[in-house]
Amino acid sequence: YRRGEIREGGLNAKSLFVHLRNHYFNSDHFKAVASNTQKEYARQLSRISGIVVRGKQFGFYPVEAIDVSLCRDLYNLMVKDSTIYTANSKSVLLSIVLNYGVGLELFHFNPMSKVKKLKHEPDTKVWTREEVERLLEVGYSDFETRNTTLLVHMCYEWAQRSKDIRLLTWDSFDWDEGVVTITQTKRGATVYLPLEEPLLALLKQQHEDWGFQEYVVPYTVPSGTVYKAMTLHQVSRQFKKVRFLADLSPD
Repeated sequence: YRRGEIREGGLNAKSLFVHLRNHYFNSDHFKAVASNTQKEYARQLSRISGIVVRGKQFGFYPVEAIDVSLCRDLYNLMVKDSTIYTANSKSVLLSIVLNYGVGLELFHFNPMSKVKKLKHEPDTKVWTREEVERLLEVGYSDFETRNTTLLVHMCYEWAQRSKDIRLLTWDSFDWDEGVVTITQTKRGATVYLPLEEPLLALLKQQHEDWGFQEYVVPYTVPSGTVYKAMTLHQVSRQFKKVRFLADLSPD
């Protein structure tokens, strides 16, 4: 119990942050998010709990001791140990738990919300439409990189995460209605997206070539007699190859 590994029935000002964290893990709010998101929340909150602030792990501070000053010191440590972007992301996650504590009347307000955050300047650049078209032209010209290129094309047209497209299967398509159904792993939401030209023609050709197995963009080399979805490493390797051949910026 004192290590925060067992959930207690009720919380009070003497309860530790790990107790509040675990209480949140058993809440309806936490259970409503997708399983992958739950795992990521648990992993990051465990890291936050283990950060040593003023000589003691943050997770072992009692609720009554968690104030703006302590949260400011925690934030500064997170910035020092990682990046502004990571520190801000962890601050948002910590705020979710602290706001949960506000709902339980353990805090009058969320102390992390009063900590001034540093501004994160994105390191990435947005490609122009012409650059995207050049990538597609080069990628579709080689059978080895065609599936990765189609994956990029679908992500671009539908504004979806690559993970959800990488695992997309043919049973998600309704050719008669012209709709593809995608369940987003991060939010657990189901979206219905229209199949329109020129992507529709490319997908129909892909179905003719690869419709004998379940994945829309499988790895082109089978594992034994079975085709599998591309791994993140395989997608990354082929994407870098196409980007290089298309003479596009690594950014």
